[in-house]
Amino acid sequence: MEEVATSTNSLVKKRSLGPPQTPPCATPKRSRGSPQTPPWAALQTELLELIVSKLPFFNIPSFKSVCSSWRKAARTYLNSPLYRSQTPVLMIPSSLHKEHSDEESSTMNKSGVCFYSLKDETAYEFKNAPKEFHKSRCVGSSHGCLVLLDKHADPYLLNLFTRSCIKLPPKERFPHIKSVSRKTSKGNYVSIKYSHDYAFSLISSTSMPFDDFRKSALIQKAILSDNNTVMVMYGHQSNLGYCCRSDSEWTHLQGLYRPYADILCFDNKLFALGSKHSIEVWDFNGSVPVKETDIHPKSEPAANYLSRDSDLYSTHCYLVESLGDILLVTRYVGEFVKDGVPIFEADLLSDDDNHPLVCPYQTLDFKVKKLDFEHKEWLEVRSLGDRALFLGGNHAVSLSAKEHRECKGNSIYFTDNYWDRMDEDYLYGGHDMGVFSLEDGSVTRFFEIDDMKITPPPFWVVPCTLST
Repeated sequence: MEEVATSTNSLVKKRSLGPPQTPPCATPKRSRGSPQTPPWAALQTELLELIVSKLPFFNIPSFKSVCSSWRKAARTYLNSPLYRSQTPVLMIPSSLHKEHSDEESSTMNKSGVCFYSLKDETAYEFKNAPKEFHKSRCVGSSHGCLVLLDKHADPYLLNLFTRSCIKLPPKERFPHIKSVSRKTSKGNYVSIKYSHDYAFSLISSTSMPFDDFRKSALIQKAILSDNNTVMVMYGHQSNLGYCCRSDSEWTHLQGLYRPYADILCFDNKLFALGSKHSIEVWDFNGSVPVKETDIHPKSEPAANYLSRDSDLYSTHCYLVESLGDILLVTRYVGEFVKDGVPIFEADLLSDDDNHPLVCPYQTLDFKVKKLDFEHKEWLEVRSLGDRALFLGGNHAVSLSAKEHRECKGNSIYFTDNYWDRMDEDYLYGGHDMGVFSLEDGSVTRFFEIDDMKITPPPFWVVPCTLST
C-alpha cells in the first residue's frame, strides 16, 4: 500500500459556525488592563480527557489541532479502555439534507457527501475531500475507513478520522484478472482478460461497460481487520481475498463454499458466510492467514411464509458479532412493493394502463439466528435485548442501546445494498433504509427524505480511530 498526502480539513457542521476565532491555546496580544487569558494549554490532562469524551467524532480532529497538550490528551483517551465506539453515522449525498437551499445544494453536489448523526440529528459536511473521492465508488465501510474504487476502478483506503489516503494494489493485481484495457471508442467499455491459474475463471476474456465492471467485477464487499489488513469478496463469484499494508498484490484465499454472501472480522479472524449458510473461519493473527475451521450447520426446513415465493422476495444475508456471538441476519426484500404488500412483476401493468406502476423494492422483514459452535447449528433468536444492529454495505456492528441512547434496542438499522437492482431504474435505488423492530416487525424511518433515487447510496460509517 502507498500513502498519499491529502488535505486534513475536518468535517464541518452544516450550520453557521460564526467567524474564525483565536485558538484557545494561542496567546493573543492584550491591551493594558485587559483580563489575563486563561492558560488553556495548561489544563489538567484528566479534564481534557473528560472534554474529549463528550465530543462527537466529527469535532475530535479540531480538538487535536488546538495545541500539543490537547492533541496528547485526545490520543491518550482514544487509546484507553475508556473509549467506546460511537454510534454509526450515515454517509449520504450532501444534496439530500433538507436544511439546504437550492443554491447551497447545487454547490454541495460538487463537494460530494455529508455525514448524518443520529445522536444530534445534524448533518456534517465533508469539505475539501481528497480529489479522488468525488468520482469514487464506495465498496466498504469499516473501522472509520472507507474502501473505494477511484475513477479508474483502482481501490484505495480513506481514513475519515486522519483524512489520509492509502493506495491498495490496483485492479490488475487481483488473482482473477490478467489485464484490463479501456475502449472509449465503444462507449467507455473495458476488455478484461482473466487468469487461467484459478479454477473459478470460467471464461478467458470478456467485454462490458466500465460502470458494470467497477460495480460487480471487482469488489463486492471490503472490510478491515484490527491490524489494517483489507479483506474482500471479489469477482463475479464472490471469492475471498486480502492484502496487508506492504502487499503489492491481492492474495486469494482458497475457500470451498463460494459464492460468499458476507464477511466479518472478529478477534482478527475472518468469518465468511458461504453456500447453505456454511461458515469458514480464517485466523489472521499470524504472519499468514490459516484456515481454522469449516462449519456446516444443520439444515432446517423453511419455516416462514416469506420463503414461499422467490418471485416476490429476495434474501440478503449478513454476519454480525454481538456480545461474542456470531449472528446470521437474513433480510427479506419485496421485489415490487405496493402499499407495503409485495406484488408480481406481471401485475405492474394492467389492461387499462399503458404505463407500468412504479413499485420499488422494499425491505419487509428480518430473521436472526446465532451460531452454536458446539452443535454446529443456527439457533433462532427472537430478541436482541438492548442491542441495535447496523447493516448494509458496511462492516456490520452491534451496539448497546443503553450506552447509545439515540438507538432503539432490539432493532436493526439498515441501508440499501441491493447492488443488482440499485441502478436499474432512474426513479429509485439507494432508497431502501430504515429501522426494523424485532418486537413488532415494524419498519420506521430514521432519516426523513422524499427522494427515492439516492446516488451515491447511503453507507453506515462507524467512527473510530484505527490508525492507517
